[in-house]
Amino acid sequence: MSLRELTSDFIYLPDGLVSGKSILMEEKSGEIIGIQDAGEQAEYFPGILCPGFINSHCHLELSHLKGKIPPRTGMAGFIQQLQSIRNETEIDPTDAANKAAELAFSKGVQAIGDISNSLVTSTLKRTTNSNLPLFYTFLEVFGLNSMQAPAVFEAGLEKMRQFPNEAVSLTWHAPYSMSPALMALLSQVSQKEAKVYSIHLLESQEELDLMEKRCGPMAELFRQWGFDPLPEWMGKQSVTDFVLAQLPKGLKMLWVHAVHVQGKDIAKLTDHSPESAFCLCPLANQYIHGTLPPADLLWHSGAKVVLGTDSLAGNAVMDIGEELKLLSESFPQIPTSALLSWATGNGAEFFGWQNLGRFTTGAKPGVLQIFPLQQGRIFNGSLIQRIR
Repeated sequence: MSLRELTSDFIYLPDGLVSGKSILMEEKSGEIIGIQDAGEQAEYFPGILCPGFINSHCHLELSHLKGKIPPRTGMAGFIQQLQSIRNETEIDPTDAANKAAELAFSKGVQAIGDISNSLVTSTLKRTTNSNLPLFYTFLEVFGLNSMQAPAVFEAGLEKMRQFPNEAVSLTWHAPYSMSPALMALLSQVSQKEAKVYSIHLLESQEELDLMEKRCGPMAELFRQWGFDPLPEWMGKQSVTDFVLAQLPKGLKMLWVHAVHVQGKDIAKLTDHSPESAFCLCPLANQYIHGTLPPADLLWHSGAKVVLGTDSLAGNAVMDIGEELKLLSESFPQIPTSALLSWATGNGAEFFGWQNLGRFTTGAKPGVLQIFPLQQGRIFNGSLIQRIR
């Protein structure tokens, strides 16, 4: 057995950032043998050593649309443009998704919670390759026509069969894109399966205006699409209350984006689903809306937070390291150790990836170096490189 001993100014462990320690790792497999006091012969890497990242929310199947939609369109503008160009084949979607996954791994991502609306990534997720992340697929369904809900649901179940069964779940898209009838069909299945689920929630002011006031750019877009009048269930309660009325209690839910989440929403969502997590994708929020999620509010609340990148259709990069830099500089009150937990262990715990996200004996989480630091914090000038 060939061992490597790695040390740094700081090592991120489940208990936080520590100094004076080293990681003992089996070189070929990457298995962590133990954490010990740093020896004189340990390989030194300045900055921070941390486990490989978990990208808890992205859309690999949209990678071929990089640069096609300009920034700051707002939600309605983004959805409208995405629908018009989604099936463009100037760049092969499958090839673009494969390359994006390989690039994500090279930039430190050990595993991905990936959104699928199609079968573009189904072959990729059945591929065994040491240069690819581990995948979990959220296969989304959507449709506002209640009469079509059974057919949409059955089509989703058929697509599910094309993905590895143990790593896929049929899930909700967003409160504004699904009829209560369709949401109810998903709820029936989710109550029978111990899986993880996802929903885009509280992403934009336009979403709130549509769902709570029946007005704004998204309401106008829906009317252009023929929903005039708007569905009768819109405009009757808050977005959070509407969603919680449709979802069974106790599901392991990923609340994605949460740009407009408030303290009362955090309390309701966490009480309804105690094992849930809030997934932040700040660079995508900036790209589409020019906004940031209330990361400080979520940190102070004690809620579980994970990080994602969304898609290359609505983000200039798909890089968890860049998400960390933005959060670190925008929210200096959040400790670096907390931000690293969002990028590593919290995501691994949510998905049940016991061998990822933490430097613990027997795990194979990958090893990343983050350097240099600025007053002990990650900043725009920090680099992230894969050691293992």
